[in-house]
Amino acid sequence: MMRLSALILPMLGALLVPCLVLASPAAVDQPGSQPAPQPAAQPEPQPAAQPEPQPAAQPEPPAEPAPMATPLAAPSAAPGTMAQPPAVAPSTQDGRRIRQQNNRHGLGLSLGMSPGFGFAYRNYFGNTVVQASLFAAVLDRGDNATVWVGVQIARYLLVWQQARRTSLLPRTSALRLVGGGSYLYNRSKDTILADAPGCVPVSGVNCPTVETDRVNKLQMASLGAGIGFEFGAIMRPGVSFAIDLQLTALFDAGSFIQLWPLPSVALMYSW
Repeated sequence: MMRLSALILPMLGALLVPCLVLASPAAVDQPGSQPAPQPAAQPEPQPAAQPEPQPAAQPEPPAEPAPMATPLAAPSAAPGTMAQPPAVAPSTQDGRRIRQQNNRHGLGLSLGMSPGFGFAYRNYFGNTVVQASLFAAVLDRGDNATVWVGVQIARYLLVWQQARRTSLLPRTSALRLVGGGSYLYNRSKDTILADAPGCVPVSGVNCPTVETDRVNKLQMASLGAGIGFEFGAIMRPGVSFAIDLQLTALFDAGSFIQLWPLPSVALMYSW
């Protein structure tokens, strides 16, 4: 009996201790009870930030006025003469320079119906050219004679020079408008054999023959106008080559013959 009590009592004590702990008011929540509100933490007042004093802006000194460009004084003209405008440099575009033709005279050869055939002389008036050609030949003591004279006027519409050579053509070229006329006179004498005047040939008998001179004359005029190109020394002394295509009207002894587009060429040395 004593042993049984000794075993039961410790077991009862071990069971009662947790029950007492759970039944205590601190451990058991009361129904409807709300947790006690905690006072909200109030932020500590911070001192208002005072703006730092800014140094007073100093007024900037007034900007000095820009110096005025003084126009260059034009050279004074001599008394009694008018002032000349300043020279304008030639314009440049895409490596090409448009210039004024500077030669004054030219000598060479001309070949064409409109400008004529023969030795040619040129006189330059700026970009305008007046060309005269002449060919004369007298043979057989005057029995055969040829004279061909011509006059041509050309106007350089555009003269340009390449910055560098890109083809076989010369660097300087010109586009020009041309027009002119020529006159050709040709006289030739032929000797022919003819029957004697008044002779009537009969059977088996021939009339005697005599020599007769016959004179042939050709008088032809031409007028033409067109456009062409000139290559070579145009801006400076030297050799140049011109080729034109002209619509040419031909006249024989004052009568109109036909109208043809005919080429003409010229090889000149100008200075």
